[in-house]
Amino acid sequence: MNDFERLTKQLADSPRVLLLGQRLLGRDDGVNPLLQLPGFELTGQSVFDACIGTKGQEVQANLDALGKALLIDERFDCVRRFPWRCIFTSSFDPIPFRLFNDQAKRPVISTFDSRSPDSNNLTLYRLFGATGRQSSSELPPSTVTELRNRRTLTSAMLTQIPRAVGPTGRLYIVGWHPGRNDWLRPRDLANRLYELTDEQILLFDLDDRDRESIEKDDDFQQLIDDGKARIYEKPFPDYLIEAESRGLSFVDKAFDAPDSIRISVRPHTPKDLEAPDEEELKSIVLSRQEYKRLTETF
Repeated sequence: MNDFERLTKQLADSPRVLLLGQRLLGRDDGVNPLLQLPGFELTGQSVFDACIGTKGQEVQANLDALGKALLIDERFDCVRRFPWRCIFTSSFDPIPFRLFNDQAKRPVISTFDSRSPDSNNLTLYRLFGATGRQSSSELPPSTVTELRNRRTLTSAMLTQIPRAVGPTGRLYIVGWHPGRNDWLRPRDLANRLYELTDEQILLFDLDDRDRESIEKDDDFQQLIDDGKARIYEKPFPDYLIEAESRGLSFVDKAFDAPDSIRISVRPHTPKDLEAPDEEELKSIVLSRQEYKRLTETF
């Protein structure tokens, strides 16, 4: 069985949990538009590493503006529409929220702590905060000390992964390249994934530098040796695009739902809550989200 055939069988398993690294839009700086800040000489640093230091806040502000302005390649649309249970990300730029948030179909709720996933919305766990937030506790670290302190909370948030994946689901690790100093380190992630079992952890597009970084961490390498983690050679979107070209589709049902719903209502509240006469009813149209919010109160 080749990689594609093996993965398409796994794609059908649920729940599906996504872990996004800091390099969703491309592994290498030269092809990733988010890693090219105009006007900044990063002297060999990645944009993310440059967010810590004397110019950290300035770099973060520019990263936030760039992340809001960039066009997201259409090839990621299949990832956006995939039926995710929840998403964890070490990236703190606006791209993850922009990619997955759809107010009409599937709103994203960002969280900065270890609460359980929201069952009515798509929960986005921001492991290292997010740019553009008002609360200082939700902003990315701007010093090494702040980053070290944040790792404690990050570790607590990662404990939700085995619970969300459960005994039948899969964890998809996309855009995570530890060989390029992703803030989420192999040792921080590995000890939160021990509860998972045979090939429940799927990693994509790792190069030699990434593999070397993983091999240096005994705990993460053990996940691979035990068969709990499997590495796929190509980027995750490439597999989904190929699957769709072969007639296989994996789409969140929310995206197939109608944008609006027509319901019949009574214009006024009855005194004795008696059943309305047919002629009293009026037809109105609500957006899907309005209807969802309304019915959640009953």
